[in-house]
Amino acid sequence: MTDLKNPPCPDLANPELDTSSDDQEENFSPSSEDEQQSSEDPITKRRSSLQTLRFRAQKHLVGRIVKNRQSIKPLIGKSAYTALTQFENVLKCHNTSQKEVKALMGSVVKTIGKLGVVAKQRDLTEEQLVLARTAKQQFYKIALTVISFVRTDYTYNQAYLSQMLRDCEQTLCECVTEMLSSKSVGRINNVFGTLCKPSLMDSVFSLNATAEQRNSLLELTTSLESMVANRRT
Repeated sequence: MTDLKNPPCPDLANPELDTSSDDQEENFSPSSEDEQQSSEDPITKRRSSLQTLRFRAQKHLVGRIVKNRQSIKPLIGKSAYTALTQFENVLKCHNTSQKEVKALMGSVVKTIGKLGVVAKQRDLTEEQLVLARTAKQQFYKIALTVISFVRTDYTYNQAYLSQMLRDCEQTLCECVTEMLSSKSVGRINNVFGTLCKPSLMDSVFSLNATAEQRNSLLELTTSLESMVANRRT
């Protein structure tokens, strides 16, 4: 649901080194796309090569500097940043392994960063544009569904929400698979795979949740409602 068009450049001084970067996969070596350009005229070929190189450089930079929620804030805006913070709080309330939560949030943040780079590309195919719009609609419907489950007792449906998440996962992967590395696509799979775990879903929407768990979910829901309202205006 976040508008990723023309995001501002993050102010990220002295970023820490990330041992899980995509350097080895998203490098600057020739790709099959480059090989196909060999039949083009020199000017077109040079322009296309520069665009490809710039895209790879942007992906590389995002992989190096986007590390945590704070680093992604300039890209997604205040409202989405608040929702992301509350999303992390919900996970912490329902997962005893803080290490797993930290790893998952790292994948979420890097995925958002890479999707932001993809969204800025002006040479997306018509199919990719359709998939991007579809994914945005799916995120919107997921938000509405979560809001409904929280605001109305006994409406929670694990299978329904899980299918919505899986559909969104498939759309995203189809959209970016030709532009991002297998490692980046794997992150998308990992994030959605975790969110679709029945034990996590049942815990989050349980009517027997603790006060802390319930409050964290209500805070996230309020943020989602605000984002949905802004989208409608």
